[in-house]
Amino acid sequence: MKEEDCARLIKSILLGIKHIHKYNYVHRDLKPSNIVLMSEGDYTSVKLVDFGLCLSSCFLGILPRTFSCLGYVSSVRLQAIISKML
Repeated sequence: MKEEDCARLIKSILLGIKHIHKYNYVHRDLKPSNIVLMSEGDYTSVKLVDFGLCLSSCFLGILPRTFSCLGYVSSVRLQAIISKML
């Protein structure tokens, strides 16, 4: 993938996140499988999917700040988990 395409893809994802944040919601399950290209090669038409863990931001003060879903843990989160175990 070209650098320009990566930039377009990231911008599209961030615009989607900005849109849901505008309505005071947080996705809480962003991972590669929850980002869908609407057509092959078009990195400007991206949809965020699977809002099953989505919450209104008014609940964020009550819930843990971070958590991981089964099957996917970000590398940063995984490193934090491992360092606590050592």
